[in-house]
Formats: sequence, structure tokens, C-alpha cells
Amino acid sequence: MKKLILLAALIFLAYNGTTRAGQIAQAPDIRLPEVPTPAERHAQAELAHFIQAMTGWSLDSPIESSPVIEIGRTEGNLAYLQTLNLPDERSALAGRDTYLVVHDGSTLRLCGANDRATLYATYAWLRLQGCRWYFPGELGQIIPQRTSLDLPDSPILSRPQFLVREIDKIQGHGVSDLEAMDWASRNGLNRQFSLHRKWSDASARGGQVLWHRLAHNYEWMLPVDEYFDEHPECYPLYHGRRIPLGMDRANICTTHPEVISTIASAAGAWYDRHTTGSLVPLSPPDGLIRWCECTDCSALGGKNFTPGPMGSMSRRHTTFVNAVARQLAETHPDRELLLLAYQNYQRPPAPLKLGPNIKVQVARTGDLLRPIDADTDMGQTMSAWSADGIWDYALLADGDATMPLPVARSLGESIQWMAEQGYSDYYFIQASTSIRHNPLAHYLIAQLTWDPRQSIDELIATFCTDLYGPAAEPMLAYWLFLEESARQSPWQPTFWRDLTHPPSSWLSPTVLAQLDDLLSQAEAAAPDGPFADRITLARDSYLTARDYVAPTLEPSLRPLTVTLPEPGTVQLSADDRPLLYPGDYLRSPSGRLGFSVCLDALPKDKGQIISLFSAGRKGTEGWLQLYLSADGQLGWLWTGSTHTEKPGEKPYYFHLHSPVEIATNQWHHIEIAWDQPAQHLSLRLDGKVLEQRDNASYSHHFWPSSIGIGCSTAALQTGRVQGQYRDLKIEHDTIQVFHSLWNDENLKVRSARLPVR
Repeated sequence: MKKLILLAALIFLAYNGTTRAGQIAQAPDIRLPEVPTPAERHAQAELAHFIQAMTGWSLDSPIESSPVIEIGRTEGNLAYLQTLNLPDERSALAGRDTYLVVHDGSTLRLCGANDRATLYATYAWLRLQGCRWYFPGELGQIIPQRTSLDLPDSPILSRPQFLVREIDKIQGHGVSDLEAMDWASRNGLNRQFSLHRKWSDASARGGQVLWHRLAHNYEWMLPVDEYFDEHPECYPLYHGRRIPLGMDRANICTTHPEVISTIASAAGAWYDRHTTGSLVPLSPPDGLIRWCECTDCSALGGKNFTPGPMGSMSRRHTTFVNAVARQLAETHPDRELLLLAYQNYQRPPAPLKLGPNIKVQVARTGDLLRPIDADTDMGQTMSAWSADGIWDYALLADGDATMPLPVARSLGESIQWMAEQGYSDYYFIQASTSIRHNPLAHYLIAQLTWDPRQSIDELIATFCTDLYGPAAEPMLAYWLFLEESARQSPWQPTFWRDLTHPPSSWLSPTVLAQLDDLLSQAEAAAPDGPFADRITLARDSYLTARDYVAPTLEPSLRPLTVTLPEPGTVQLSADDRPLLYPGDYLRSPSGRLGFSVCLDALPKDKGQIISLFSAGRKGTEGWLQLYLSADGQLGWLWTGSTHTEKPGEKPYYFHLHSPVEIATNQWHHIEIAWDQPAQHLSLRLDGKVLEQRDNASYSHHFWPSSIGIGCSTAALQTGRVQGQYRDLKIEHDTIQVFHSLWNDENLKVRSARLPVR
């Protein structure tokens, strides 16, 4: 009873006044429970390590007069935890990570609702001493030199705002798996999916929030090897035949009763095996896949590879998840499912009604440079779902890992807005980029998902003061200008790959000069030591960006027209390679590409195609292709390759207008126009609009490393297929980002060189 009264008094003071608890002026005696867990032992080791690093004290031989620190579920700490009614590991996720740091007059107590929270309490007290972990590794940590250690003026009772806090894939690029896990636990994160198998090695770090995988998990719940041969009806009917489930291939039949019961049973069985598991996500394989075309599925709406509302699979998806949730509730009434709103099932159907045991996670789309709020399409989509959280792609890079990502403040402001709306989960940021080169964005996410009430300005200022010392002022200006200049530019990256492919419309000579000047000022202020080493990381990142846009900044650049001396000089044939041009032509949010073509022949075999134009990362096997099929029909192909389904079937369409036929031995003019900020995409043939998309997805933003004009590999495999180009003209409406042709090798067509004028 005495301890309960004392705790009540201390908590009263925490909210109504302060009391000075004093300081620790000698090596403490760090005590654990009689049978400590691996996490409690790790907390003791971490505390001893950082205390010794700060003070130089030896903690090996405490004496009777040593100050006492108790960690974890000691008898004394349990008395405090019990008064808070904190849940145990098997209860609801809310409250699990709550921790308490309190000095009761004789003992400093570091404890939490679970092992992970006990570690958080330990790091919270170390932060009180000035310790920080801004990015993984010794260079990213701040360990101040102290002659004494502060005790809290009042109890620190902290519960995170977001129940799930994840930044994934921070390992790599100079960061080990163990460093990634340590950085996450020291900054209050509680999940790293890509390292989930290695957390057995890291049970000392308190474990992580446990899900049934991440998402796209039907393959593990209805495995093809076990079910397809005997139960093909569980898989989608597509073009008259059942096809197996798999990445970039097919979904399940979401209306089949056996599928619903099998998935519900699989979810329940997983919860039985994992009593501390918090969530089972339900979502189809990744990407735009083939959905079932059986009568029951088709009755719910949605047409494969059709843009706009006609192609939405949201009603199918929600109907299926609701059906599974009802069955799961009968056997596991306290367990939940996660509905992922993604791809062509991102927008909710109307009317929307979800079971009480369903949580919704919305995959982010829209402008990645600017924060989510109620006025953005993303904010409205989340509100329409009554979402619980977001799957954020802003740090998922796909280019040079050291490229600077100007999104730190934007992410922080998005998190603060979501907290104000009551969202409880920041489920996932997949960060396959270099955290060492983009530490600010990662640090703000970790801090604000725990406590979004913190001032972003103050967090950034402290970040710069701690990491850069005497160079704090120019580095603060550098980080602020990096992001503000991007926001003020016309650049609107809407796909995660875009962020590591910055345009010269942002990184203009003026912006680059300003960034260079600020870094130079910082380097002069801190010429050596760890401050200088951290500035070098920023300098390396700047150089990556500068070199990337350098080809588009040459003073002699101009709109380019390539005119062939006479029709027939360039041929599409097995003897000649397709013409390749650099991706700088199309690295623009708005532009137009037009060319004339005369085809001598079409493919002989059904299922083969001629690729007239491709924009992508592998030349003619690109992400987006304009092609002709064997019957002379013009269409779009979006596959990342030129594969088709089976001979005799139609090609794998992505976004397809009503196809038209192109006759051979006649000249035709083809034009592609795009306006990515407004999400417009159009295709014209001989001046006539064949397709005009007013709701083109972010996937239509051209970001290739090269474009190809020529014959696809698939067509070449059928034998000699010829075609001729008369002219090629590339124009941009808003940004002039042109470059000379790729290189001499790709300029050679037979023995002729294309003149540029």
C-alpha cells in the first residue's frame, strides 16, 4: 500500500508539478529479476555500456552505497506496473509498449508492459542523459560525456500513439542486420518484416509485433502445390481455364465457399500456433493480377485490366474479407484480419460495410513530396475507408541508394495529420535506400510515430546540432532547402521509384549551386572528425543527385527531331537492333512523342507482338510498350517484359482501349502524349484519339533509363519481321530535358548514321 500511495503521488506531480529527484554520481548497481529474460539481460548490458561510455565508470563491482537501478519485472517494479493495469503479451495490442521510468527516492525503476517496453524505458532514461541514435552504427549515435547522470524530475509514463511502427529494410548499404535491429529498438520501432526471421537472434531486443507474413499471403494459405491439382475450382477462371495462384499471375476464386472456409481456417490455425500474434493480413498477390471470371465473381463487378471504376475489384475484395471475418469470429472472436486497400482495390466500394474484426490498411498513392491531409486524394481515400493505418511507400527507393530523398518534413506532417484523425497504425515503410544518407526522414518517422505531438522544427534543429556540431547552421539550412526546393518545383512524384529519379525541374543549376554552397560552408566549419564524416555522407548524396541530372543540364540542349534521309533506311528486322535513346527524353511530367511507321509484315505466329515503342529499364523489354499483335491490333502492354500467355491467346493487356487494326505497307503516324500531374494519357493514330485516360495511374509516369524504338524480342523469335520508320520527334510541353542520342553504337543502323538537326 505504501508503494501505491507513493506512485500516486509521483504521477500527480508529473501532471501537476515537479520534484527534483537528484543525480547519480557514482557507478550504479543494475539489478534484474531473479530469472531474467533475454531482453532484460540485454537492457542491463545496454545500460552498462552507455553509462560507461558517458562516464568512464566501471560497473563490474558495485558496493553497498551504489545507487540502485532495477530493470524489468523485479518484485519492486511489478508493484508499480500492477497499479497501471497494463495488459500482458496475450491481450490486445494497445498498451503493450507502454513503459515507466520512475525514481522512488531510493531506486531508479525502468520497466514496461512487456520485454520490448522495458527496453524502451531503458533507452528513454538514456535519452534523458543526452544519448541519441540518429542512424545505425557508431557514427550515427551521440553519447555525451558526463560526470553525473540525471534522475527524472517526475515519472515518465509513455504510451506510443501508433500501435505498429515500422521502417523496414534499413539494413544494407553499410548497415548490418544487428545494427538495423538495434537502431529500431533504440528508437521505439516494433516491427521489421524483412528481419523477422532474425529476431530469434534478437529476442534480446524484445521481439517484434507478429503478423502472418506482411501481405500478399494467399500463396501461404492456399498453396498451389497442395490444392491446385485436386481443387482447381479454388483458383481463378480466366479466359475459360483455371490458372494457378502466384505473383504477377492470378488471384484465388474469392466467392468459392471452400476457399473462404480454407482461408478462415488457416487464419485461425495461425493464431492457435502464435498466441501473441496480432494480425492476419488478407490480400491477393502483388501487382495487377488476373481475377476470377466465374459467374459469381463477375457478378460483384470488376473487369480484368480495365481502367477506372469498371476495373475496380474493391467489392470483390471486401466481400471476400467480410466472409472470412465472419467465419473467423465464430472460432476466434478476439482476433482480427487486415484488409489491404491496394492497386485496383484501393478505393472503397459504395456502400461500404466491414465486420468489426477487420482493420483497413491503405497503400499510399499520390504526390510523395507533399503531406497527406484532408484535402488530398489519399487523405479522402483513407477517410472513406475509416482506415486504421497506412502502408507508406515514400522511402521505398529503386535507384541509387545514396540519392537524397526530400520527404522528411512531408512524412512528419503526414504522421501528425494521421494522429489527429485517430489513425492508430503506421504499418510499414519499406526503405530499400540508404538510411546513412537519408537519416533525417527515418529519424522523424521513428520519433513521430511514438509521439506526434513533438515539434518537427525542434526535432530537426536538435538533429543538426547533435550530428554536425559547429556546422549545424549550414546543415540545417541544407536539409530545409533540400526539401523546400523540391516542394516548390513542378515535380510531383507519385510512384516510389520516381523519388530516386529526380528531374532537372527540381535540381536546376540554381538549386544545385545553393546546395553545394551550404555543404561547402559546413565542410569549412567542421573540417575533420565525426562531424565532418557525417557531412561527407550528405556530400556523397548530393553528388549522386548532381551527377544523375547532369546530362540534362548541358547548355546546348534543345528539342530534338530525328529525320531519316528516306523511308526504309531504318528497318525492324532480325538483322538490326532496335534504336535506343536515353531516358532523359521522357523524364518529364508532361510531354509528347510522335513517330511515323510503315510495316512490311506482321508476326506469323499468334501470341507474338511487335513492340513499336517501349519505355523502361531494359531497352525494348520495358515497363510500358506500344505494340502490334499478330492480327494487326494496336494496344498497350505493361508487363516489364514481352511475355504473352499461351500461343493462341491474347497478349497480357494492362490498360487497353478498344484495339484498332493497322494495315501493312501503309504509313501511319502514332503519337503518345502524357500529363502526369493531371494524370492524363492519350494515344493518337493518324490524328485520331484512340484512347484518352483521365485517371491514369501513377504507373504511367515515364521514368525509364532508356526508350526503344524497334522490334521486340518476341517478334524476332518468329523469324524475319520488317518495319520502317520515317521520322521521330520528341517534344515536352513544360520541361526541356533533352540530350544527345545515346552513343555512337546505337546510332548505327546498317552503315548509316542518323542526322540530328
